Amino acid sequence: MADEETITDTEAAADGQAGAGAQAGTGGQAGADGQAGAGGPDSLLGQAEATFKALDSDADGFVTRDELRTSYKNFGLDLPEAALDHLMSADTDGDGRIDLEEWLRSVDQAAPVPSATD
Repeated sequence: MADEETITDTEAAADGQAGAGAQAGTGGQAGADGQAGAGGPDSLLGQAEATFKALDSDADGFVTRDELRTSYKNFGLDLPEAALDHLMSADTDGDGRIDLEEWLRSVDQAAPVPSATD
């Protein structure tokens, strides 16, 4: 049963990554304790935190290149190295791992800015 929930959360993560976290959080990991991201589990940062937790398959607080590759492969997406390089550019301290703060910062920077007519 736990594997089934993990798969659902990872599916959300794959969808969320493609859309900067827009679909993440549907698996229910974030928000259970009310602490998911700034603004709650329905905010972009809350969804990004849920995505991060789903990608962090060993729950060590970091997302590695291998975890990204595996998460995407689980959904039939074989990302080219250039795409993995782009995702790993969130690793601003150069330790080869993305921590939650780095992840949230990258999502926040990638989020679309509403135009004056929106």
